[in-house]
Amino acid sequence: AKADVMIGHSMGGFVATVAGANYPDRFGKLLLIDGGLPSIDKMPENVSAEELAMAVVGASMKRLDMVFESRAAYREFWKQHPCFATDWSNYVEAYVDYDLVGEVPTLKSGVNKNAILKDVETQLMSDLLPEALEAVALPVRFVKAPRGMVNEDPLYADDAIDHWAARIKDVSLGVIDDVNHFTIVISKKGAAAVGADIQDLLS
Repeated sequence: AKADVMIGHSMGGFVATVAGANYPDRFGKLLLIDGGLPSIDKMPENVSAEELAMAVVGASMKRLDMVFESRAAYREFWKQHPCFATDWSNYVEAYVDYDLVGEVPTLKSGVNKNAILKDVETQLMSDLLPEALEAVALPVRFVKAPRGMVNEDPLYADDAIDHWAARIKDVSLGVIDDVNHFTIVISKKGAAAVGADIQDLLS
């Protein structure tokens, strides 16, 4: 079966880009949500995957080494996190609960740190993604969050977006206002805007 729209957020955007390039007969269009393009247009020399990961997603990497004594403690950590301090909801709480693994009192995020490092190495330190961007023939829609992983500067600078978007045959660019890298998909405002983009792609 062919999917009308392949959607990927963050690292899922990289999967969507490569999948769209390798299996164009399986998808109609791609929607990349604050992911799927390299976030920098020139790789620094002589850096490890871990150093590069810390430079790009350092706050998230540090969280993976933290231990929490209870589910409530993990929720409290996220409630005070800059990304969700003003956007907490039942949806966010469900996401946080899903992310937690282990047993009390040594609960941790279920994200595999080694997998992230391998992803960074593959996505940012190899030719796989640039080659996929040049090869993908499907229409690609990229939408950016104006704030990043800790509500700071965006993950994608405009010049990096322009640099990589120029390598895609059929691309349109957009910005979803007043969201960050997380709330672009996990807040009512972000989800509604993404939903509108999906409807446009389906029409």
